[in-house]
Amino acid sequence: MEELKREMLEAELRNKNNELSLQTSALVKRNQSVRNLLEEVERQKKELGERYPNKFYNRMLTLIDETLNDREDWLLFESHFNSAHQILLNVT
Repeated sequence: MEELKREMLEAELRNKNNELSLQTSALVKRNQSVRNLLEEVERQKKELGERYPNKFYNRMLTLIDETLNDREDWLLFESHFNSAHQILLNVT
């Protein structure tokens, strides 16, 4: 019975680790895309100068910054990490 419980916990741990890996990969990919967008906005501002109004440029920077620093994403990541960690503690 104890062996079956251990096997189930190990399977659950593998699933949680897979979820964590997928989520981490998605966050990294999304953040890289947003950084690319930031580079493009900055390139356009440099190239267009005053023809790119500061209010639009600043609004884009604000939106990009909010996206890169989205606390909800990191809270979800932390939750998945802690869940996997808790299972690991139960396995050992």
